[in-house]
Amino acid sequence: MRRLYGRQARIYDPTRAAILFGHDALVADLALEPGARVLDIGCGTGRLLPALSRVVGRSGRVVGTDCVASMLERASHRTSALPNVELVLGDREFDWPDGPFDAITLAYVLTLVPDWHDAIEEAGSRLGVDGKIGVIDFSVRPIWPIRRLFEAHRIEFGEARRDHLRTRFATLTDIDARARTGLWNYFRFTGRNRT
Repeated sequence: MRRLYGRQARIYDPTRAAILFGHDALVADLALEPGARVLDIGCGTGRLLPALSRVVGRSGRVVGTDCVASMLERASHRTSALPNVELVLGDREFDWPDGPFDAITLAYVLTLVPDWHDAIEEAGSRLGVDGKIGVIDFSVRPIWPIRRLFEAHRIEFGEARRDHLRTRFATLTDIDARARTGLWNYFRFTGRNRT
């Protein structure tokens, strides 16, 4: 995965604009307070980071982490003027900063992670009491030949991830949406940590 996405860092944003949706809506769904501490797991080029930074304000903190250095380099350019954003390179699986965080986001991450069950548990363990998780991801396998494109990028589909989120967290929002092209679906889920 590091090699695949490392090579795509420069073209990631323009090529994903027609594929990845729901980022701003996810930030709104989380209803974060000023001063909140947020971890964006698999932040990639930093698409969510400016919106999260604005919501938590100067007194808040946003930490973006990714395992691909070239993606974080792009995120660094995107967030260079945001003093409340920190970027962290994770060298190993689940090598994420310790909490507690008020919120954790995973945007189009769980369908890329083979150990997605453990990823959800690890994320939950870094949330504080009443902490929230926000996830956007693909939900329905697209039609062929779009499916081949997704599979080439090691994206796996299935409702098991979403079902586990519903079990592990108290659901706040759980929304199905169709991509603008109508060729696949994605979901937005926010939940509160169960203590």
